[in-house]
Amino acid sequence: MTDAQGAPTEDVISYYVERVKGGCGLIILSMTVPHRTNLVQPSPEAAENIPGLRALSEAIHDAGGKIFAELFYWWGRPGQWQPYSTPAPSMGPSMVQYNHFDRGMTTREMTRDEIRRMIKSYATGARNLREAGYDGIMMHAAHGAQLEQFMSPYFNRRTDEYGGSFENRMRFPTEAFESVREAAGSDLAVGMRLNCDELVSGGYSTDEARGIVEHFTSGGLVDFVDLDIAIEPNQFFYGMAPAFVPEHPYVPYVRAVRDGAGKVPVLSVLGRLTSIADGEKALAEGLCDMVGAARALIAEPYLVVREQCDFGSGTAQGHSRRAVASCCG
Repeated sequence: MTDAQGAPTEDVISYYVERVKGGCGLIILSMTVPHRTNLVQPSPEAAENIPGLRALSEAIHDAGGKIFAELFYWWGRPGQWQPYSTPAPSMGPSMVQYNHFDRGMTTREMTRDEIRRMIKSYATGARNLREAGYDGIMMHAAHGAQLEQFMSPYFNRRTDEYGGSFENRMRFPTEAFESVREAAGSDLAVGMRLNCDELVSGGYSTDEARGIVEHFTSGGLVDFVDLDIAIEPNQFFYGMAPAFVPEHPYVPYVRAVRDGAGKVPVLSVLGRLTSIADGEKALAEGLCDMVGAARALIAEPYLVVREQCDFGSGTAQGHSRRAVASCCG
């Protein structure tokens, strides 16, 4: 995804531009790390990456789209999805040992100084993304990423001001969002990606997720919320759901949490989205305000254009309509 310094490559730029040409209005650059940990993820932490990040944003704008960057410290889990995961031991709220499939995992407890440095890294990333011409930032607080770990009673076993009560568990994420909001300025949208339910014993469920959404939206810290579900071992199963999983498994969870956002826009990928019509149905029902897709757009960059074609002739600008199948691997 990146060169050795963490700037997007020409292949990445071409990939995203093709999706905008295919009808996508918003690109969210995923796996954008505020704290450089490996050689494959985009990183706005270093100022020397601003020109490369700007090349991507300008290409997206020239094609008629908008671009956000998804900021997160990858997983807080070492070795989980190589080569993306951080080196062991990864920083989290607490030292937690657990099994993940056939592997043993460990996180180590962050010190207060490390928490402060991470908050500063988030702010630096936001500031550099603003300089690079991005339209918004989405803070990844789902899927076991570091921000979610502090929110989660499953991961957060601290007894200081960053753990225990709901207020304390929200402290580090809140401070991180405040730093990003200030660094991004008034021109950039700032939002969060959040699990509606961690789907693990000892984790939070929809009731607490609704409270988390209310906390961040009522305080004016976010302009939108992207609702998802599950940490591992269930996140891979639902996030990259194969064909035998019922379509749109996220829907009941999103429905249970979305009211916590009030008038703040809600995004979701719904899970196993295979057609534009299903996304339009979710919008019409008020389930969410924007629908995203990933695998569907890998399989078919011109998915939106094909949907907008003349169904009588079956073609539009050289493109025919087609359905998108579920696929993994």
